[in-house]
Order: sequence, then C-alpha cells, then structure tokens
Amino acid sequence: MSNWPLLLFFHLPIFYCQANPDTLLFKYKDSLYSQSSINEDWYRKIAKLHLKNSEYDSAKKYYQKAIHSDGLERNSKKYARMLNNIGVLYYSIGKVDSSIYYYTKAKEIFKAFDNKFRMAYINNNLGVIYKEKGLYDLALNYFLEGIQYLSDMEQSKALFSFYNNIAMIYSSQEDYDNSLRYQQEALKIARDLNLAKEESLSLNNIGTTYSKRDNIDSALHYYLKAIELKNSLKHNKRIASTLNNVGLIYLKRGEYGQAKKYLENALDIHSNTTDETGKTITLNNLSRLYYSLGKYDDAISYLEQARAIIDKQGLLEELKENLEIRLDVQEALKLTEQALSTSKHLAVIKDSLLNEDKIKALTQMQTRYETHKKEQEIELLQQKQTLQETNLKLRQIWIWALTIFSLLVLAIVLLIWTRWRSEKKDKHKIEVLMQELHHRVKNNLQLLSSIFSLQSRLVRDKDALEAVKSGENRVNAMAIIHQKLYRQTDARTVNVNDYLTELIHELAESYGVDHQGDSIFVKMDNLDLDVDKVIPIGLIVNELVNNAFKYAFPQSLHPKLAVLLERTNGRLELSIQDNGEGFQKKETGDSMGINIVETLARQLGAKIHWENREGVKFKLDLDLNVV
Repeated sequence: MSNWPLLLFFHLPIFYCQANPDTLLFKYKDSLYSQSSINEDWYRKIAKLHLKNSEYDSAKKYYQKAIHSDGLERNSKKYARMLNNIGVLYYSIGKVDSSIYYYTKAKEIFKAFDNKFRMAYINNNLGVIYKEKGLYDLALNYFLEGIQYLSDMEQSKALFSFYNNIAMIYSSQEDYDNSLRYQQEALKIARDLNLAKEESLSLNNIGTTYSKRDNIDSALHYYLKAIELKNSLKHNKRIASTLNNVGLIYLKRGEYGQAKKYLENALDIHSNTTDETGKTITLNNLSRLYYSLGKYDDAISYLEQARAIIDKQGLLEELKENLEIRLDVQEALKLTEQALSTSKHLAVIKDSLLNEDKIKALTQMQTRYETHKKEQEIELLQQKQTLQETNLKLRQIWIWALTIFSLLVLAIVLLIWTRWRSEKKDKHKIEVLMQELHHRVKNNLQLLSSIFSLQSRLVRDKDALEAVKSGENRVNAMAIIHQKLYRQTDARTVNVNDYLTELIHELAESYGVDHQGDSIFVKMDNLDLDVDKVIPIGLIVNELVNNAFKYAFPQSLHPKLAVLLERTNGRLELSIQDNGEGFQKKETGDSMGINIVETLARQLGAKIHWENREGVKFKLDLDLNVV
C-alpha cells in the first residue's frame, strides 16, 4: 500500500544562522550578563536558539522573560512575533490548546496593523492544528481566509502551502475533484516560482489522488513526472516512495514485469536510507507481486523481511497488510491451520487500528470465553464418565450430525455471500463504466457544441447561421442528458422536470431571454423516465422552444411561452404554446425542425396535435406503458 506523501507545513521562521548555534548561544548569554540594562532582544535571540536546538524548556523560560520585559511595548509587532513563536513552541511540545491561544493573540495584534502577510502565516499554523484535530471545517476556513490575505500579494511559497493543505483536507474527505483542483493550483505556483522540490511534491500528490479515484493512467503519468524531477534533485527517499507507487500501479494493471522493476528499484533506494516504514511498504508490495505470479516461496521471503522491520518498529498498518498477503499465500497453498491462525491475528490487528480500548475489551471477553469453555469441558467430561456407553455413542452421533449440518449451512452461506459479493462488484464496475461512458459522450458533445459555436462566428449568411445555431442547440440538448446521467448512480433514468427546465433555461440564455421573468411559464410533474424516452422528448422540446424564441418572441410585444408536462393514468401529456403570429403547417412542410419533431414523435409511438390559434400550440400524448 502506498502512503500519502507528507505535505508542506510552515511556521514563522526561527532565523537559522550560519554560525554554530551553541557558539552563538554562549555569545548571547555572555553579552546578556555583561549588560547593565537588559534588552528583551537578547532574551528573544537566546529563546530562538534554544527552540532551534529543540530545548523547549529553556526556550519557554527565555520567551517568558522576553515578553515580560519592561522595555517591550504591548500590542507592538515585535510583541506579536514573540507570541507567534511561543505558539510554535507549544505546538512543538504537543500543547496545541496553548499554541492556539498564543497564535490567536498574535493575530489580533497583526490585524490591528493590517499586516496581512503575518496574519496569513498564523492562519496556516491554526489551520494545520485544526486539521490534525480532525476539525476540517475550521481548518478549511483558516486556510481559505489565509489565501484571501495573500490575494493582493505576489505568489509565494506560503500560498503553495495553503493550496496543498486545502487539497489534503478534501482528499481526507474523499472529495477528490476539489482536492485535484487545489493541487493543480499548488503545482502552478511551484512551477511559476521554480520550486522544484515543491513541484515534485505536487506531482506525487496528484498522482496519489488519481490513484485513489482508480484513474491509474493519469496517476501513472504524474508519478513518472515526479520521478523524473526527483531524480534531478537526488531526493532518494522521495524517489523511493514514488517508485513504490508506480510499481503498485503496474501491479494493479497486471503488468508484473514493470511492477517488479519499479518495486525492486524502490527497495534498493530504501536500503540506503533510514525510511524503515517506506522499506516495509515496498517489501509488502513485492510479496503481493510474487503472490500474484504464483511464486509463493519468494512472496514468503519478502513477507518475513517486512515482518522483521514491523516487529521492531511497531508498524500496525503495515502489519495488517503483511498479514492479509500472508493469509492469501497460505490459502493458496491450502495451509488451513496456518491460515486460520493468521486470520485470527489479522482480526486482532484490525481491531487495534480501530480502537485500542476495543482490544482490551476483546482480550477480556476472550479470557472469559476460554475460562467458560474450559469449565464446560470439565463438566462435560464428568458427565461422560457417568453415562453409559450407549448414551455416549448417541451423543457422538448427534455431534457428528450437528457438525455436518453446520458445515453444510456454512458452505451454503459462504456460497451465497460469495455470489452476492461478486454480483455487487460486477454491478459497481458496470455503474462506473456507464458513468465514464456518459462523461466521455458529454465531453464529446460539448466539444462538438463548441465547434458549432466557433463556426457560427465565421458564418455571414443568416439562414446558414440559424442552421448552425439550431445544430448547436440540438447537441446541447443531448449533452445535458449525458451530464445528468454522469452525475447519478442510476445510468438509465433521468428526472424529466430537472432536465427540461435546465434545457429551457439554456435556450433562453442563448437567445438573450430572461428565464426568470414572467414571459416563460414552466410546470412539470416530478417524474423519472428512461433515457430512451427522455432524449426524443428533449429534442422535441428543443425544436419547439427554439422556434418560439426565434420567431414568436421577436414578433410579440409581450411574448409568452408555456411548457406543461403531466402524467395521467399511465400517459404523458406534453403541451408547448407561444403567443406569436403562428404558421401554416403546409407552408412549413419542408421545415427541418417540424420534420424532426414528427419523426421523433413516431419513434416514441406518440400522438401529436398542432393548433395555430393565437400563436402555436403543440400537444404530445404518449402511452408510458408501451415499450
């Protein structure tokens, strides 16, 4: 399993010095004791060096002296910077509530000076804390507010960090669309500022997000770009994690040769680093690879290597993966007893990951169960000793009968469960494929619509221009259908009310008509219909509403359009009426729009009726029970 890469967090800088920190510390303290009047700057400099050396108690002591110095003005920028650094100190030692208190006080002072840059830094620090506490709404508010503070400034590494952290939150909530949007923003900033390290981080994160969405082609594309950049930066540890991710993708695709190449490369790099967790993940993945190849001895070898590190480091998540692969290998080798033991161990580890308290409760429950079981066994043995031989044989018969019956029931249940699970997976795959199909069709139709739109700008002939625009509207009518099908899990039905309302609004906007005014009246029953019926109905509505906006609205001082749709006794009645001058149907016999309407009505098996009185009124009557 690949781990999500670490995102960049930042705090206000701690002024890293070129000189040896211990030498500077001695120099500052010597100057401190030689001064007749002590300035708070000396305390602040000493505190920063202690903080840089992770000497938190000493840092805290000198920061307290600094902020309580007589010469330091309260509500000054210098005072606010020290409050922020104390917040960094408390965050470093895990006292996040105290850290939030000092960050907030520092932000109030910077706000009084309208110092948006410092406020943005503090917002990032607060957002990081709330994200780690799982309060994602609060964290997101702080990050977005921080971006607003930086909006009037030039792009900076700080802005990159904001976008990265926001993407991390959306990813944790499985909102991968928004996560990718902010990751792309972070990637753009890294490239604009030539931040190669941050660019490689963004590429890797984008690849991981696509991998979580099972879009492995896109994931592979970004991972390979990240590897190329990391190679130039010689970031061995980061290269190894990305190589592992690429190997995992090839493993999922069944391209075992490529998977072996990348995973072994990752393992070679891990062997020369201190990243024991990354090495364990790669070893587990290699064992999964050899299991897939049917080379069970090699798989067990890598599992044992990973297990040695896991036991030493206490890596529960990696232990769970290790046990799952081990269980697959044992089942493949038909090592029933070992598989049963591994399965029990795996269950315990899963519970450990969920809640440590559950492990204690489970242990107590298991102890009580074993004790009770032993007591029952002793009692049973005592009873058996007093029973006659015939009763003992009868009991044995019952035991065998019950055992066989239980095994049969278990086999039936397992068979039903396996079939249900397989059907569920197949159904999910079909739904995903259908959604992807509708998405691609929608994109192709939108591309075709854009081509129509571009072509219309070059057409000067009025009739030709109208024909191009009509074609564009027809394509849009079908694109809306596929857009709605892509957004829902049911890929066969569409809500007619939502679809036709959106279609009419888009047509109104294309002709500059205010769809929110009183010139358009739409009333429809809320019902779902099969897509094979909705597409022809949508195209009919498109043609008639398009004609109303094109001919009736320009001719009338107070144009009106009414579209009604209702379901009555298994029949669907569609009515479209405008108050234009109308037309004689014999005069429009060669009209492409009228021919399309009549052809689609015949396709539906519907009856249509035209009225040309005080405008044009069209009625369609469709029997919904006819397939």
